[in-house]
Amino acid sequence: MTQGVPPFRIAAITFTSKAASELERRVCGSDDNLTTERPHISTIHSLALNAIRKDPEGFGFEGRVTPMDDYDQSQMVKKLIERSKPEPGEEHNPYRFLEKLGYHRARGIGFSADYTDEVHEEALEHHAGCSALEDWETKIWYSFEEEKKKCRMVDFDDMIHLVVRRGETEETWRTAVQKRFHHVLQDESQDTSPVQWRFVNLLLGDDNPNLYCVGDLAQSIYAFQGAEPRLLKEFSEGWRGHVPDLYRISRNHRSLPAIIRLSNRINATMTEVIPLKMQVFRGMEGDKEVETGTARLIRSSTPGEIANIIAREIQHDNGVKGKHIDYKDNAILVRSAIQVRDLEGALVRLRIPYIVRGGRGLLQTEEIKDLLSYFRLAVNPKDYTAFSRAISTPKRGVGDVAIEKIRLRAEADHGGDLLAACGSNDKLDLFSRAMGEVKSRLSSPMAAFEEIINLFRYKDYINQKYAREASKARTKCENIDRFVSLVEGLVNESGLSAEDLVFQLAMERPTEEDDEEGSVTISTIHSAKGLAWKKVFLTNCVEGSLPHKFSKGSESEVEEERRLLYVACTRARDSLAICVHSLEPRGPNTISVTPSRFLKEIGVV
Repeated sequence: MTQGVPPFRIAAITFTSKAASELERRVCGSDDNLTTERPHISTIHSLALNAIRKDPEGFGFEGRVTPMDDYDQSQMVKKLIERSKPEPGEEHNPYRFLEKLGYHRARGIGFSADYTDEVHEEALEHHAGCSALEDWETKIWYSFEEEKKKCRMVDFDDMIHLVVRRGETEETWRTAVQKRFHHVLQDESQDTSPVQWRFVNLLLGDDNPNLYCVGDLAQSIYAFQGAEPRLLKEFSEGWRGHVPDLYRISRNHRSLPAIIRLSNRINATMTEVIPLKMQVFRGMEGDKEVETGTARLIRSSTPGEIANIIAREIQHDNGVKGKHIDYKDNAILVRSAIQVRDLEGALVRLRIPYIVRGGRGLLQTEEIKDLLSYFRLAVNPKDYTAFSRAISTPKRGVGDVAIEKIRLRAEADHGGDLLAACGSNDKLDLFSRAMGEVKSRLSSPMAAFEEIINLFRYKDYINQKYAREASKARTKCENIDRFVSLVEGLVNESGLSAEDLVFQLAMERPTEEDDEEGSVTISTIHSAKGLAWKKVFLTNCVEGSLPHKFSKGSESEVEEERRLLYVACTRARDSLAICVHSLEPRGPNTISVTPSRFLKEIGVV
């Protein structure tokens, strides 16, 4: 305003609604009188959707258009796959299909007609070909587009692609769009995909140089979503004949010196980055370090041993007077969600509360909750919550009305014993007798769990339920085996009784949405971005994990893994522990693994 630019001529673009809301709060405050004078602050998708809603006919729609979220997407794709009637035994996974679709659309393949033979051949060459579409997937993509158009719905990728396609082919409409804003400001620019970059460029005319980008190339870790850090680097070197002014924010206010020095060494090995050596602020008095912090290496034989070391250290720190570290101030970071299993078991054994970000913990999965409902009911036949779940998994022809009658009968005639009340229902005779067998084994909790799995043929139930998603069924059966091993460890190491196990395993555990104050965080590195903790443990820093085995197809993929290491290390405020193991279980065998090449580059190993 002071420079002659009306606020409504300024657009500030972010990637999340939360960030947009926070930015608007800081810029505009709560003054409702500024409604017409406010700058336009929104997500990139919201800006695109507004353009479509203003002129749906111009984008090929008749009447009002409705946005489609991720859940709507998955449900529509599931129905389309069912209609396609795949052959028995064929695995048509809707979620894997949507992952592939997102990968291609982020890279500019907007619609099914754009997925040419050339695109397919290129997809086969990258990431071990895991993003190449199968024949059934290309057919589903076409049907998906037709169904969305019929329902007048657009998903998040549609929003960007439709605007870009129209803007690049209709000069009159593009000119009108470019008159709306004089200045465009983009946040998190390092995470921009090529099609999003085309969208941002579309907002400004060729003679308008007023684009302001904020980003950190060292933290570009979303290539799997299409992000290309080269876009920001190329912008910094020259854009439309201009060399943008560069403002460096080089002082780190978060971490202590030891962590910053290590992070700077990682940054110095990067190739696709604007060189930046972070300056120390915390722990300094003038030029003197008064508090250094720690960045160290933990080595052991197996991931399981590493998990036990971490859990014991967290428990010890939580009990030390004077240097007490709350559970909530600890984070354990993993490269992929599958690495949570050992950590979760170690924390459970020491009764340390935790939450899982970027995935679900073992005890939060459907199959383990099912098994626990049987076990809880055997221990306490008055547990109505456990009874309701157990009686319905699998379905036994007993509806809500019948279940409520059993509850009332249990209270009236059996002192609340729900299993005793089942005797009056012929459909539940087998269930009741099987639960009696489980109860008789409770003196040996391991035997009781094995009896549950066998008597109720639970793995057969899982395989039948997910007959068309073989990999999902396989994962769930593996989770059951992991859970049995966890129970065995708890019983053998602690001698827990069945009642103790119910308390240990079946109590309600916080989820990341609960924002639990007193829990250790287990998180994937991707989900930890933007967060920080006093103490961070980074696990599985070995070849095949970081860098990931599927990320070795090109130097750019390895470079992204290097940035993941940087992001992980910079989550630590006071203490960082990098964990390396030498042996890794692979099915019935054990293989040797070597420390990550990145640790050698920076002189840690």
